Amino acid sequence: DYPSGGARAYVENGKTGYLVKCNDVNSFSEAIVDVIINRHNAIEMAKIASDCVSKLTIPYISNQWFEFIQCIKNYDDCK
Repeated sequence: DYPSGGARAYVENGKTGYLVKCNDVNSFSEAIVDVIINRHNAIEMAKIASDCVSKLTIPYISNQWFEFIQCIKNYDDCK
């Protein structure tokens, strides 16, 4: 993961997955072992992540931008 974005923009560490530093083999290994050992937690993370993915569709994001632009155009209505 990179501080400027990448996976960090979509993954909440420990909630929807694991973030590990690039080239950090030990952290990566620990995350894999945790998924294997704590299967229940891994399944819960997958469910939460699946819900989050629904917000990454073109229609959803387009609608968010549309609402934002409308809000800027009608600033007094957004307060």
